[in-house]
Amino acid sequence: HDNIRINFRFRHFKQFIEFYKMEYKRGDVYTVLFNYYTDKVEFNKGDKVEMIKTDDGCYAKVKHKATNIKGSVPKNYLALEGSIESEDWFFGNLSKQRAISLLMSPKNPPGTFLVRTSESVPSRYTISVKQNSTDAVKHIRIIPYGEQSFLLDGSQKRFTSLQKLVEHYKNEGLKNGPNTILRLLKPLPKVASPVYIPRCENHNSDIWKLPHEQLTVCDKIGGGQFGVVYKGFWRYRIKVAIKRMRRNSISSWEDFKHEASIMKSLRHPHVISLYGICTEDDIMIVTEFMEKGSLLQVLKNEGTHIHKDLLYKFAQQIADGMKYLEAKNYVHRDLAARNVLVDNNYNVKISDFGLSRVLKYDMYKSQKGICSVKWTAPEALDDLFTIKSDVWSYGIVLYEIFSLGEEPYGDLSDCEELKRNYRKGYRLAKPAHATQDVYKLMVKCWSFNKDDRPYFRDICNSVTSIILEEKICY
Repeated sequence: HDNIRINFRFRHFKQFIEFYKMEYKRGDVYTVLFNYYTDKVEFNKGDKVEMIKTDDGCYAKVKHKATNIKGSVPKNYLALEGSIESEDWFFGNLSKQRAISLLMSPKNPPGTFLVRTSESVPSRYTISVKQNSTDAVKHIRIIPYGEQSFLLDGSQKRFTSLQKLVEHYKNEGLKNGPNTILRLLKPLPKVASPVYIPRCENHNSDIWKLPHEQLTVCDKIGGGQFGVVYKGFWRYRIKVAIKRMRRNSISSWEDFKHEASIMKSLRHPHVISLYGICTEDDIMIVTEFMEKGSLLQVLKNEGTHIHKDLLYKFAQQIADGMKYLEAKNYVHRDLAARNVLVDNNYNVKISDFGLSRVLKYDMYKSQKGICSVKWTAPEALDDLFTIKSDVWSYGIVLYEIFSLGEEPYGDLSDCEELKRNYRKGYRLAKPAHATQDVYKLMVKCWSFNKDDRPYFRDICNSVTSIILEEKICY
């Protein structure tokens, strides 16, 4: 992902064992790698914290060195002070192709760089830096020389630490030919793996209620069947999306409680996270803020500049999120590119569960006719929804992705006419940026008989196979 997770892959079983034996010692000082805010603690990137204790799970209890505030922080948000893991430029065991894909993102200027573990020799490191040209990344090996000595391949200048080596070449630049110097201008930005913010120690329903005074409502950024969405701030500094519910619908309060009850139970990197709800004055639901807005906006506004690898990334992440919902017996019922949100690193999350409902039986009859017909499966046009209805919609989302945001079926929007066309075998044509394998997957999703459509677990496998076949790297 462009949303770069600090993953550890192990070439040897010994490495695996040593990592999980890693000790977080009481009294040791750690650097906070990423901003981490909850309703009880605030830790900012770069803060120094002292270890108090750790558990067998994902969190460690620490004390802020400057403020003495105590709180729990995810372990992967911490690195021992002074270690290479605490450096912004260190990306660990990142593959060469992955480094190229990340560095070549249009948002990264020439001179963006990272340091990674060498694939061929794990004890060595490599500097990968984006060059001035639009299609090249330079890779330079860093060779350990003795116990505490490092030098660049082809150079005789030694450094007593990796940090000193990087700092030197940030100042002096790297030779890139006889008369050219390549500057290390800035590390590639990295973002932590998703962490779900714990509200408090117990898990009763009140922990999701946010005081109205903690919310600042700003610009309107969208709207839907159930209300208007605003950009806002929680506690004046944490950027959030605030959905203000309309009160002119008799069922609005029930719809709101339904949406909140579903969202607060969901925990997945590609499903939008609920931060809390507010019911003191207006009815509001507060979620994480996704900077780039909807996937449809991104495809339309940036489509001609988006690398094809990102299209596959969108397809895979959406399938992954829907696989999770499928396992939870949820039917989204309004899956479309407009209801998928994108962050600054082009990671996507499925949103807008205003029409979702837990399936207690294999299928059920809808009580309301709220749907967008062009994304709706034939049986769902008759108000009969199952997870296989979402599979049909996913096929339409694939069409949106690989057509860079084109509207399916053009001006056609009549339910009965669509159903007649479906029965006759009419399907959308292959979009311009889709391969034959991608289009075959779309057509499978559009099987008229719902039982002939794949499950999302099978779709995930299919997308992964296509990515491997196409040698996609994101």
